[in-house]
Parts: sequence; C-alpha cells; structure tokens
Amino acid sequence: YTAYQSSEINDEKAALELCNIIHGREVLILGSGSSIIREKNKIDKALINRFVITTNFTTTQFVTDALFRH
Repeated sequence: YTAYQSSEINDEKAALELCNIIHGREVLILGSGSSIIREKNKIDKALINRFVITTNFTTTQFVTDALFRH
C-alpha cells in the first residue's frame, strides 16, 4: 500500500480531459446499497443532464458515465 501511495503518476492530462467532459454539468455520485433500488424512481429523475459516477460498483439499473474504483 505504501509503495502504491508513493508512486508518482502524472495524471494532469486525464484530469483535464475529465474536466472537459464534465464541464457545465452537475455531477451525481451513486454508492452501492439497497437504497439505490428502493429510490430508483427518484434517482432516474436525478440522472437527467448529470454526469453520473458510481463508486466501487457497476450497475445495469442506471446509465452511468464513469466508475470510481478505489
């Protein structure tokens, strides 16, 4: 873990590309859990015109734009 954290990676280009993709859009971050199934209708409405990121899971229930994996 320490070796991984001390690795220096120049991700400036990737960060700029992501900023350009997201620019002007609100971001919605979805975490895993039973509430995303229970609140599906509310989430479906919230997805409109937003850049949607899931955290540490993928789903076929919603259209997403990115996955943040830690």
